[in-house]
Amino acid sequence: MPLDGTEINKRSTQKRRQIREARLQIVSELRLQGKSVRQIADAVTARLQLKKKVSTGTIHSDLKLLLQQWREDNNQNTEEWVQLEVARVDMLIAELYEAWEKSKKDYERTRASQERRQLEITDKEAEGNKPKAKATKHPASFLKQSQSRENVINYGNVGYISEIRKLLEYRAKLLGLYAPDRKEVTGANGQPLNPTTTNTTITVEELTDDELATLYAIAAKRDKKAQ
Repeated sequence: MPLDGTEINKRSTQKRRQIREARLQIVSELRLQGKSVRQIADAVTARLQLKKKVSTGTIHSDLKLLLQQWREDNNQNTEEWVQLEVARVDMLIAELYEAWEKSKKDYERTRASQERRQLEITDKEAEGNKPKAKATKHPASFLKQSQSRENVINYGNVGYISEIRKLLEYRAKLLGLYAPDRKEVTGANGQPLNPTTTNTTITVEELTDDELATLYAIAAKRDKKAQ
């Protein structure tokens, strides 16, 4: 039975939706891997075996949509995300503490060594009533193996403590235990960037002769411009 127009459109729409969902999944995966927009477009085309290459504009639109979805999910599930992140940090800290304890344990180390030695082998004398054969020496070599043991005293790898401290700081920030950083911008020598002005009144009697001469010159120049 042939399909009518409504059924054809329905199946076509469903297929486009499936391709779009698959494309968004690939875009999200490759973007997290640091791939460029052009690399993502090529990968989507190859993976979905599309006849027409996906444009970079389509990938840009997909990235905007994914970012919007991430923001909405993040706003709704912020508390849950923080709890999961704190649990993950706690797991890492526990593993680092275990590694730290192991790094403090002393142990016995065995060293294997070998040495090549040279020697000469002499032929045996002839047996029975035969006259003795002349001794012949042949060079030969062999490996001498030996083992030595030593006690190694460990004081712990401080690198583990450094990583634990960083994770503890990150954990505290996740839980909001740190107050926001306060930053102040100042001018030269710690002075205010925009110093406040004061309404200090200076009388003519307090000015020096040089200061009065400067004021008279400024006044004269202003009067000349006003004429």
